[in-house]
Amino acid sequence: MSKRAVIFVRVSTRDKQDVERQIRELSEYAQSKKYEIVEVVEEKISGTKKNIEREGIQKLFKLSEPKKFDVLLISEISRLGRNTSETLQVLEHFNNQKISIFSLNFGLETLNDNGTPNHLSIFLFTILSEISRMEREQIVERIKSGLDNCRKKGNGHICIFI
Repeated sequence: MSKRAVIFVRVSTRDKQDVERQIRELSEYAQSKKYEIVEVVEEKISGTKKNIEREGIQKLFKLSEPKKFDVLLISEISRLGRNTSETLQVLEHFNNQKISIFSLNFGLETLNDNGTPNHLSIFLFTILSEISRMEREQIVERIKSGLDNCRKKGNGHICIFI
């Protein structure tokens, strides 16, 4: 019997980013594993928000009770969030439901084939969640620094941030 999968994708901004690449790559992975994709859940919100504020995460929780899928496919751990404690709550919820989370970029899967926790993957997942949080803080600091630098140059300069 093939596994039932839900694809979860997230971007932070509504008008400047899209989720097409994430969906395509995760769909290709699911097809290679012969997973049945039961739903694609999209979210356009900052990953720093609490789970209760995130419609996509709430939808995933609803799909997991009763268990409508076996594996949650994400492109990278930061797509689940950039708040370590909130991200780990998602991980714990799905582990308790015997739903594995698979992160494509590092090939990490949180449950073994027999449904038991993959402790090494969970450990790495935890570390990568914290790195995602730190990465977000660095992005914010770079933006603040760039804006400050632009202000010091005066009004005649146009500032572009990448």
